[in-house]
Amino acid sequence: MTSSEMLALRCKRLLYRATRRGMRELDTTYGAWVATLVADGAVDEARVAALEALLERTEPELLDLLQGRLAPQNEEEAGLLRALNKFLQAR
Repeated sequence: MTSSEMLALRCKRLLYRATRRGMRELDTTYGAWVATLVADGAVDEARVAALEALLERTEPELLDLLQGRLAPQNEEEAGLLRALNKFLQAR
C-alpha cells in the first residue's frame, strides 16, 4: 500500500470516528469540520495525526476546549481549535 493510500485510509477512519463520538453536538460540529477538511484536501500526515490526537480527548474535554474552559495542551492543538472555531463561526 502506498503512502497516499495509507493517508486516504487514515482519513476515512478519522472521518468515521469524528462523526460517531457519541455526543450528538460533537458528532455534528467536529464531524462536519473534519469532513470539510478531508473533502478540501486540506490534510496531510501531520494534520491527520494532530486530528487523531484531538479525537483521543474525551467528549467533556472537547466541549471544554471548544468553549474555552480548558487550555489546549500545545500550540498544535490550539491551532486546530482556532481553525474549528473559525469554521463554526462561518456556518
